[in-house]
Amino acid sequence: MLSVICPACRKTKDRYANGVVTIRWPKQEATRRTILNLIKHQEEWGRQVNPLERIIALEAKGDRLTVLTTNERLAQRIGRALERAFHGKATYQWSRGNKLLRVQWAQ
Repeated sequence: MLSVICPACRKTKDRYANGVVTIRWPKQEATRRTILNLIKHQEEWGRQVNPLERIIALEAKGDRLTVLTTNERLAQRIGRALERAFHGKATYQWSRGNKLLRVQWAQ
């Protein structure tokens, strides 16, 4: 029997991200929890629209949180949601062919 792995599962296994969101991590623990809840909510909403929209990893180092996503649309939605919720500034860098999006957000 032939087994098939879905594209999002393969990207997660291989850590092949099409979206990278870098967040300047605030010092307040309550704000950090709120940001993580916002990110998880965006993933849940995205999976209802497209089951292939997933978070590959959340990596916290020092004052930065990096979110790797399976596609660029989820990364863009996370950046926009952070701007709406926390009024910070997000910058968006699209690669050629729009296959990779890098989002940077800070308050």
